[in-house]
Amino acid sequence: MTALMLTRPFGQRRVSTVDCTPGRTPTINARVNISTESIEKKARAVRARRERTHAGERATGQKGSAARLARTIVLGTMALSGAIVWIGDQYGIDPEETIQFLAYSAIFVVALVFAGFFGALMLSFFKLLVRRLRGRPD
Repeated sequence: MTALMLTRPFGQRRVSTVDCTPGRTPTINARVNISTESIEKKARAVRARRERTHAGERATGQKGSAARLARTIVLGTMALSGAIVWIGDQYGIDPEETIQFLAYSAIFVVALVFAGFFGALMLSFFKLLVRRLRGRPD
């Protein structure tokens, strides 16, 4: 009978015994020796890390995040539109035509957004209808 000691991450030790008796198929019996104290300590550290994440700290300190998001969207849209007009000018496309392409693209995107909202509204009405037909309250 041969015993192997292997070092595992986080200082865990694994003891494996290999049965090499002649005439038998070798079998391996492995067990992991970890003290419950170290498991609890690691669990407490993980919980503490989750409770004080940077995103959580930023979210609690923000006021008016909706206004900030709207401002970022508007400024980003203006910068992108200016960049598209500039690159169109670099390739020799008239600025009026580039702005027309931008308008058509914006109309297409807005139509897709409204189609998504309409689909979600139809699904919610369908779900409400099914609930009422089955006799469940709202």
